[in-house]
Amino acid sequence: MKQFFTLTILLIGAILFFLLSCEKFYEVLDQKYDLGILLNHLWKLEKITDLKNETILTPDEKWEYSVVFYDNDSLKIVNACNQGEGFFKIQDNNNIEISVSCTEMACDSHPIYLGYCDDMGFAYEYRVSSDKLYIYINKGGRKYILIHRLVK
Repeated sequence: MKQFFTLTILLIGAILFFLLSCEKFYEVLDQKYDLGILLNHLWKLEKITDLKNETILTPDEKWEYSVVFYDNDSLKIVNACNQGEGFFKIQDNNNIEISVSCTEMACDSHPIYLGYCDDMGFAYEYRVSSDKLYIYINKGGRKYILIHRLVK
């Protein structure tokens, strides 16, 4: 009986240690359904990575790539020298659908990345952690992440 009690105490201790060491993980999970973090804030594109977090592209600071999600399910995008508007729909498990249309004006000088508006239409998932917004893209089987930072 004493061995069972000792084993139970050790098991509870191990579980508590695991849960406390995963605090950041649970912080992200707690935020995933909190739309207040996502909505009515300006999110500026910081970089594009593959699913292994290897950087594919870092936009030139000269150009702005940003998005604001509003609480009426609308959104606004800045795509270098172009503007866009559209709608989004949040579903369970952080799934997101985005429908957006952008102007296609010629820029004075050529930005390195013009696909931001188009890419947003291929979003399938989002995550928010602290001041970062991760929008997962699946474009023709090619998956990557648009990583944004919160502009305060």
